[in-house]
Amino acid sequence: MLQALLEERFRVKLRHESRETAAYVLALGKSGPRMKGYASAMPPEVTEATPKRMAGMGADGFFLIPEGYAAGIMATMNGRTGIVLARMPLASLCRRLAGVLKAPVVDRTGLGGRYDARLVFAADAAPVPADGEAGGGAPAASDPAPSLFRALEAQLGLKLEWKKTAVDFLVVESAERRPFEN
Repeated sequence: MLQALLEERFRVKLRHESRETAAYVLALGKSGPRMKGYASAMPPEVTEATPKRMAGMGADGFFLIPEGYAAGIMATMNGRTGIVLARMPLASLCRRLAGVLKAPVVDRTGLGGRYDARLVFAADAAPVPADGEAGGGAPAASDPAPSLFRALEAQLGLKLEWKKTAVDFLVVESAERRPFEN
């Protein structure tokens, strides 16, 4: 919707381009996925929007998304970051992980459909590793939350690998400086 608005008001010309670059690749862990799955198409009674009210707090201290919604929320509280997804594709998890890691995250799990996922990890996410190794080390003694990398494996059965891979980029070919009227 935002892309259509920019194209209309600013005459923005966009295209997708695949480039080989270093990125995190989301893959299946040794134990396999630990998430509740749903079919790709949601029934009509499910709304894809952030609910106006949450259904309370989970045992981990992060929001519960009420039934009837397909949504994702990320929050940081008390030195921990939580990503909560309800009936969302893994691309939604990748976008949130990319924001935390400040690097592209590409889904190579091979899992289609939608999932419920709760991921809680130490708020100080590891920076992009320069040596090709996934960072994340052990959490500090005073921090009860695991690193992002350990939490992904333990809580969701997924892992992140740092390597060169094809990443989709959105390229702006042209745009007007001033918006056109409605």
